[in-house]
Amino acid sequence: MKKKLTKEDLDALIDSAVNENRANLVNYFRLSNTFTKYSPKNIEMINGQTGGLATICKSFSDWKSEGVYVNKGESAIRIFVPQTNKFVVDENGYVINNKSKLNELQLNKLSDGTYKEKEKITFKLAPVVFDIKQTNADETNYVESIQPKDNLHQSLLHVSRDLGIKVEYSTTNNDRTLGFAVQREEQIINLDANLSEQAMNSVFLHELAHHMLGHTLPTNKVSHHQKEFEAESVAALVGDNFGCCDEVSSNKYLQKHLEDGDFQIEDTIDKILDISSDLINSIEELEVDIDHDMYLEQ
Repeated sequence: MKKKLTKEDLDALIDSAVNENRANLVNYFRLSNTFTKYSPKNIEMINGQTGGLATICKSFSDWKSEGVYVNKGESAIRIFVPQTNKFVVDENGYVINNKSKLNELQLNKLSDGTYKEKEKITFKLAPVVFDIKQTNADETNYVESIQPKDNLHQSLLHVSRDLGIKVEYSTTNNDRTLGFAVQREEQIINLDANLSEQAMNSVFLHELAHHMLGHTLPTNKVSHHQKEFEAESVAALVGDNFGCCDEVSSNKYLQKHLEDGDFQIEDTIDKILDISSDLINSIEELEVDIDHDMYLEQ
């Protein structure tokens, strides 16, 4: 007989999921970008129960419809599923949960509007989905391998130009300031010219994200910690897409600003995913090479 999930079990499962996601925030956003049909809470649940290793999750019936079968002995991943509960409220506010129990007089009152039929959506934790690793499917047929983009820096220069952002290079930045984004008379990104190509691209993505997120606008009231968290999240997601994300470094940076800030991931995830998607699409659409020197500040 299957053990019933107690409140203590549920609390422990949610705590475990939250802790797993806080330990690897880059992977949390990676999953968020992949599992677009799942809520942030369910992404936390999937990530927490799979150690961040899930890539494609579907229900048993969805896998079966594709000719894929769940391996024997596998346990489904628990996620929150919505349940619609309908009920009737009489003229005094009394709730009648079972509509079928209404007598003829009550049904007439429901018809004439004296009684009101309402519904409430609640969420129940249930074993629903299986990751592709729990099936007989070949994961390589579903997941594209990430290839580093050779001309990523040139592409970022082009995107910046299209957004009206001027890119400067400097050799005076110190170890703590590898780049910055500001808006004076014009939008500017300044990069440390001594950085390696990968490090410069990472900083470039971070500073470009600040501009695209509206952080450099004088009217922006978002806190410093939230700005840094959002910009690094976008940089990590886009960098991961093009094979140039330093996951360890990004995770440390994200954890620091999440712990020190006064905001929740759920409050900002939609914005992060939208800007990341816009930037990825802009880069992938580019086919031209840009002359690096046209942006080089002498």
